[in-house]
Amino acid sequence: MKTTREGTITLFSLALLIVPLILYFVTHTTFSALSNSQFLFMKVGALLWFVVFIITQFLPKPRLGAKIRYHSTIYMWSFNLSLIYLCLLVFGGIIDGFGKSPFDHSLKGLLINALSISMILLGQEFMRGYVVNHFSRKHQWSTIVGVSFLMLVFQTLLDKISSLNGMEEWVQYMAQSFLPNLSQQLLATYLVSLAGPIASIIYLGMIRLFTWYSPVLPDLQWITESFIGILVPAFSLIWVMSAYRREARQTASHRDEENPFPMMAAGVLSVGIVWFSVGVFPLYPSAVATGSMEPLIHPGDVVIVKKMNSEAPEVGDVVQFKRDSIMISHRIIEVETESEKRYYRTKGDNNSIADEELVSLEQIQGEVVKVVPKLGWLTLFFKKGDHVPVEDVEF
Repeated sequence: MKTTREGTITLFSLALLIVPLILYFVTHTTFSALSNSQFLFMKVGALLWFVVFIITQFLPKPRLGAKIRYHSTIYMWSFNLSLIYLCLLVFGGIIDGFGKSPFDHSLKGLLINALSISMILLGQEFMRGYVVNHFSRKHQWSTIVGVSFLMLVFQTLLDKISSLNGMEEWVQYMAQSFLPNLSQQLLATYLVSLAGPIASIIYLGMIRLFTWYSPVLPDLQWITESFIGILVPAFSLIWVMSAYRREARQTASHRDEENPFPMMAAGVLSVGIVWFSVGVFPLYPSAVATGSMEPLIHPGDVVIVKKMNSEAPEVGDVVQFKRDSIMISHRIIEVETESEKRYYRTKGDNNSIADEELVSLEQIQGEVVKVVPKLGWLTLFFKKGDHVPVEDVEF
């Protein structure tokens, strides 16, 4: 009898995951062709999520990870962590600047937004709470990660992803949107696993109220936004895990099982990889699409480029320079001076003639110092729609 009941609960849990996912794709496909698709998608989505909330009220109540006497403490943690996150956003705005909010702040707009936010939060968080707390505690982190990814999918607009063009835009999207949202979803799901949906509603609700109701918002550079968005929720998650274990006086063996340091290292590593990819550091990677520098550099190889500051490149250096929107890695074969300004004649090792246009020092991004074979094939896959004009290629 117990096995049958557990099987029924599992089916309900899976249904609560699958049904909103289907509705998400159906509504998105239906409204994506309309000019105000995002507006309609949000309003219809709010109604659908409220229906999900109503359904969860008739289902068996799940057993939460934390005892009831700890719930008020966890609610306070949720409130304080959201305040810390918002304070850091404002601090980032003091550094990078502020901009006018894009949301409607008329009385009607405020009321509609409040209703939409409430319905979406109730539906998403009660569904999150029901699903994550009905799976076995033996697989707690597998469940938390899986549910967090699905909640992230529900908040993603497909047309935004499909409009991304090239690896640089994908990296920026991952750093500015995907990874910060995933980090936030992991924290919200862990809070739900401890004290139910009220904990995550407090945390996410505070952030969304600020976003939707503040007349001015931090206009952060995307690197700053990724730094705050990824690391603050990640370190908040680590702190909640540690604080709850202290509060509940859990055993040392359980502490070893949920060691937070790998997660901390993963968060720092993720930010580091993103920053390295977009050139925050003196070295940055760049994928090569053509064979103009064979046999030194083959299509699909990744070159490591060292930024050039005050030093001037010399004949024989392989440099990366920008021509229009194209990044080219060729060797300098000659230095010319015009009007007391240095220009560089470049040529691909595999090309029969030199490049027609001279390259100025301002165009040069850096010197190629290392070649990593075949690491850039994934980048070329995402750039397969980007074509270099034939007139820009010399043979």
